[in-house]
Amino acid sequence: MMDEFEQTLKKLHSSGKKRFGDEWIRSLEQRRAILEGAYARLDETDRDPIPYGSLSAQTAYVFAYAPARAEYTRQYLLRHREAFAARLFVRPHIEVVSFGGGPASELVGLVRYLEGADEAVEKINYVVHDKDGEWAEVATSVVNALETEINVEIRYEATDVASRPGMSAIDLSDTDLVIFSYIMSELAKV
Repeated sequence: MMDEFEQTLKKLHSSGKKRFGDEWIRSLEQRRAILEGAYARLDETDRDPIPYGSLSAQTAYVFAYAPARAEYTRQYLLRHREAFAARLFVRPHIEVVSFGGGPASELVGLVRYLEGADEAVEKINYVVHDKDGEWAEVATSVVNALETEINVEIRYEATDVASRPGMSAIDLSDTDLVIFSYIMSELAKV
């Protein structure tokens, strides 16, 4: 599933080369090592959240983790469809809400699932609730590069999932799928 992220990676790489010159590749290598180390310590309490705001962190993540997360999402949906022995989505226009989800990896997996699973979905409204909105530009780039006949609209909203008032204002009553990727991957062990 690397193709879905290729154009975005090229844009990120170009920006990195312009900003950091010959130090760009070394910066990426260091950031990837930092991400790997941070993921190894997910079960530590009172740790700082993993920072994804830098260009090097986003590029390293899209390169190393986004395609695998997209494929995991596709496989997860396929397993559920098999277990239910029925379509997962019954409406042609679906609402998908993701808490976290950075570069829209799960959306790519969902689209690839829909294309191969005889689902009648024609349009996806994809809403990402993210604490800082740092990934909005990257996610929009991934969506714009996504080749599919399914109409996909993405909306990013700054939301702190630790805020009770902020979370209580979110209406999920017409939502077809809720994704908690950030919460599950980076907070579940804690």
